[in-house]
Amino acid sequence: MDRKAFILLITIFIAFGLYGCRKANPEQNDIDTRSFFPNYKQTASFDAGKKAAVYDERIYYLSNESGEQGIYSMTNEGLDVRMDFLVEDVRKLQVTDDGIYSLEFMGIYNNFNGAYRKFDLVQRSHQEYNIQNCVLDQEKYTDLQDLQIDGIWDFYRESDRSTIICAHALTWEGAPITSTYMINDDDIVFSRDYSKIYSDKMFDISKSGTSKSLYSYDELLFSAYYLNRDGWKVFSFGVYGGVSVFDRDKNTMLLGGDDFYKYSSSVYMLRSTNRRGTILTLGNEILILSHNNYEPIAGKDVKGENNIDFLLDLGDVAYIITGNAGGRQSIYSVDLDSLETTVLKKCGKDERVLWLDAEKAVTVKGKNITIWDIENGQLVENCRIALQEKIVKKEYKTDVAGDWLFVYRFNKENNRDELAYKLMIG
Repeated sequence: MDRKAFILLITIFIAFGLYGCRKANPEQNDIDTRSFFPNYKQTASFDAGKKAAVYDERIYYLSNESGEQGIYSMTNEGLDVRMDFLVEDVRKLQVTDDGIYSLEFMGIYNNFNGAYRKFDLVQRSHQEYNIQNCVLDQEKYTDLQDLQIDGIWDFYRESDRSTIICAHALTWEGAPITSTYMINDDDIVFSRDYSKIYSDKMFDISKSGTSKSLYSYDELLFSAYYLNRDGWKVFSFGVYGGVSVFDRDKNTMLLGGDDFYKYSSSVYMLRSTNRRGTILTLGNEILILSHNNYEPIAGKDVKGENNIDFLLDLGDVAYIITGNAGGRQSIYSVDLDSLETTVLKKCGKDERVLWLDAEKAVTVKGKNITIWDIENGQLVENCRIALQEKIVKKEYKTDVAGDWLFVYRFNKENNRDELAYKLMIG
């Protein structure tokens, strides 16, 4: 055996040895029921949601209230309830003029860590509710044929020609990773077409110097840890939260960049744009970038907190939901000129915020949901709703659409989320 062949053989043995040393971690596949998940939105009338959305004065939501699991719709008053089409489970739902888009459960698949639930994005017509196409078709988009995708975590149909898709997969070590792709006029938007407009290398997340950055494409802003210059994706490690996407023209958050691991200290998200500039959050810090050159003009930590879970921009002030290292949440009011914060509520143990808008907050503790009115900068209790069980558990999640709060419980036997409560909170 010559020297080159011997070196090659040793290299192969080492590679297989390292591969064999990897240890499977089934928990990494459990991204849907890792923790209790309340879905926060900028408005309850948004056309998309994890389980519920609003379109043409109707609320669309996942339910099995007639005995069959599927997407139902009703008026905001809770009338004219009808089952529109059958589906086992959805991870995201959006209703637009050109159809109903949903991340639908496709079955149980396997990767290095074991079994996982796979979801793919499909489009249905308004008339017959038949599936028209699978949006992320790797046979159609030849550039994606070599892409390893375990499923889709999130998406937004930005217009009748553009779709933003957040896919998830595993790194070589088996850790979850998210990558965001944009399809425009049936073509993949390549990374070279995005423009980097801000980068902060003071907070590197790896020895390779990866930095948190802000990218633009037309009127869209993307916050991410990394842009893959060799391909199509805006990239972010799942452990640090996904990619958040904001539409400057519509002044609307399209993708929220969900944090796979709650209360990570490095979650970086784009939140809003207003008269002062573009608002970002990093961990417990609020950062404002100027409109002209996206340079930092103001920044402040929310002391005692670990992460900012949600920010609602109301113009002169913002409301934020925070989480500390122990997992307890708080609600603050933030003056967007001085960035001074005022505590509106400190949640107790096992108490969570389910919803927050300009007029009210909704929290849950034990078996009681409390609706709070926001009056003169204070939370005033309006009413309580009794539940039959505690819902701050990893198998539960919530969503809001219109005046309704939807509570879902994961059914292990059926391997799907099922509607546990449909409550009017308006």
